[in-house]
Amino acid sequence: MLGHLRRGDLFDFLKGELGNDVAYALDKMNDDQRHRLLQHCRWMATAYENSQFHVRRSGLALLVAYLLHLIQNVHVDIPA
Repeated sequence: MLGHLRRGDLFDFLKGELGNDVAYALDKMNDDQRHRLLQHCRWMATAYENSQFHVRRSGLALLVAYLLHLIQNVHVDIPA
C-alpha cells in the first residue's frame, strides 16, 4: 500500500482490489480532489502508526481506515 502511495497510483490500486465497490465514488472525484486525498493519505502514512487504527498486517485495511478517517474528519462538510 505504501508503494502505491509513493507512486501515486493509489486509486488504480483501489479499483483493482475493490472494483465496482469504489469505482463510482472515485470516478465522481475531480483531479484536484484526488490529488488532495492522495496527499492526505501520504501524510497519514507517515504521521500515524498502523496500530493506532488497529490494523496489523493488511495494507488494504489500513488504507480503508485512512480513507474513512479522512472522510469523517476532513472531507465532509458538517451542516450547521
